[in-house]
Amino acid sequence: MRVQLTREKGAVLAFMAQRPRVAPAGTRFNYSTGETCLVGEILASAIRRPISDYLSEKIWAPFGMEADAYWQLDAVDGQEFTGSGVNATLRDFGRFGLFVLGGGMAGGQRVLPDGWVADATRVDASSHLTPGTLAGFEPMGYGYQWWTFPTGEKALPELDGGLFAALGIFGQQIYIHPKERLVVAIHSTWPAPIHPPSLVETDALLGALTAALRT
Repeated sequence: MRVQLTREKGAVLAFMAQRPRVAPAGTRFNYSTGETCLVGEILASAIRRPISDYLSEKIWAPFGMEADAYWQLDAVDGQEFTGSGVNATLRDFGRFGLFVLGGGMAGGQRVLPDGWVADATRVDASSHLTPGTLAGFEPMGYGYQWWTFPTGEKALPELDGGLFAALGIFGQQIYIHPKERLVVAIHSTWPAPIHPPSLVETDALLGALTAALRT
């Protein structure tokens, strides 16, 4: 956060380049906003254009979002801070959830590779990222930038069926329930960036919504 607040172009990337490796790749869960910023740097280098323009062309405009969105930059003349900072209306966050629920189709065109969403949100019981095994993040697991939830006997009440979510700080959330064909978008003002009691309340709300809609 301190590096981000300097508003110096490339400061986050320079900071990450100095950090030691926490563990060998694929052996330990290490939630890191900085690493998500590195993913953004790789994408920006590949497409050679602003990531927000790419998002607008590939998803935002073709899917018919109702309002413009904006994305925080790492500096005045920098690039999008891909660890956070996407600002959009609640309805458009819901539409983005529908885009993902539909497998990544926008304007009749395939945007995401066929099967990518399933791969990105799969719950693998043998993985070190399986739900319930991430200390401090129970009962969730992790996929390709998506939080996953337990299935089967360990599923939360009314939430079996591959539930996954995009969870931002202070309670900005998109939940996608493939089995029920349900998307829930939430804007919140939690008292802390990560607030476990609010997460528990949200899980209960999602279960109640699912049960009510099913009947």
